[in-house]
Amino acid sequence: MLNELMQLSDWARSLVIMGAALVAGVIFETIILSRFKQIADRTHWEGDNIIYNALRGITTLWFVIGGLYFASLGSPIPPHFLRPLHHTLLIIVIFSATFVVSRIAVDLISLYSSKAPGIVPATSIFGNMAKLLIFAIGTLIILQTLGISVTPLLGALGVGGLAVALGLQATLANLFSG
Repeated sequence: MLNELMQLSDWARSLVIMGAALVAGVIFETIILSRFKQIADRTHWEGDNIIYNALRGITTLWFVIGGLYFASLGSPIPPHFLRPLHHTLLIIVIFSATFVVSRIAVDLISLYSSKAPGIVPATSIFGNMAKLLIFAIGTLIILQTLGISVTPLLGALGVGGLAVALGLQATLANLFSG
């Protein structure tokens, strides 16, 4: 009876932690980020608006994931379930951070191309290349986090990329000159 009561209190404590994390995320989103938006609106640099737009909605997710992590530490979940849960939470955080960095990079490229004289405003190819590069790095970080060695993968991609680049040298030169 006492053991069941202690497990119930552990679950209740975990639910309180998760609820507090959700409330903290909503408060952060409404107060801190809204103040950041007010400050960003007063500056002349448009990059801070880009950062605000990239972070909006994601910060609450990060607070909830942190709450789930800390709630799982004190919960009566068996240890063999905790490790996959923690890996999943870490993968979600890495993927969402990759998504935020990708949005910032693409929007900054668009902002720069619209401001720079002589650059064609349609720079979607550079935005797509930046997004692809950032998501590739994020994927490699996720694979490394899971314990998969990325060194052989990087070596194979390097050799394969060199072969493709040499084979398509004229075609790529025409693509970028056009």
